[in-house]
Amino acid sequence: GAPVVSYDVRYGIRDVLGAGGGVLAPSGDVDALAAALRGVLADPALLARLSAEAPEVAAAWSPEKSLSALTAVIDAAVRRPPRR
Repeated sequence: GAPVVSYDVRYGIRDVLGAGGGVLAPSGDVDALAAALRGVLADPALLARLSAEAPEVAAAWSPEKSLSALTAVIDAAVRRPPRR
């Protein structure tokens, strides 16, 4: 139930938070990260909405579901005919 405030790094968190549950700040921008944290903590409605979204978002990215999705991608790649 805790919302995420994170840097928007190249892989991962952007995909996870696409469904809600948090706020992203540009990677390495300390001021933007601090502003995002302040924004979430100072806005009770935003905090409540993100907190309500967080468990569902986290459940969608459980280790089991992530491994299953990765396995499916690898399987599809292996079964694809070679390009050469």
